[in-house]
Amino acid sequence: VVRSIARQASVAFEERRLSEAVAAPTSRGSGTLATIARMDLRRCALSALVIRDPLAKTRAVQAMHGAHDALAIDAEAHIREPDGLPGRPDRPRLVHPARVPRRALASIDGRAALMHAVAHIEFNAINLALDACWSFAGMPQPYYRDWLLVAAEEARDVARRRHEDV
Repeated sequence: VVRSIARQASVAFEERRLSEAVAAPTSRGSGTLATIARMDLRRCALSALVIRDPLAKTRAVQAMHGAHDALAIDAEAHIREPDGLPGRPDRPRLVHPARVPRRALASIDGRAALMHAVAHIEFNAINLALDACWSFAGMPQPYYRDWLLVAAEEARDVARRRHEDV
């Protein structure tokens, strides 16, 4: 129990550290990049993966990608999986697809449902790329950078759909 609580506290600390760095007013300046650059890429990916807020997660991924040349990679580290992966928002609640009403794509509701589905797919793609980035020890360095690039491209797509400048 104590080990589990310590692990959760450690994950919460890393999530808060990365979230604060990304949310800082200087998120485009050297403050965020300097904070992220002090982290290992794999641990940074794990810190981003546990973030529950989609906008904060996309900003964290974009900031990581902006600092990717400065991020060290400890490919041999065996990192324990924390509880609560991947980080997902509390709302909207997940519903089985069979319980979702069908809507015609010719309707506004149908097109909105399609865009909502695409947003879920892109958010899950970010999570999958971050998971691939932190999970596997012993891979060549380009493996980790390539998965970070995948996460960054998906985050960019999410930002475009939200009309956000991330």
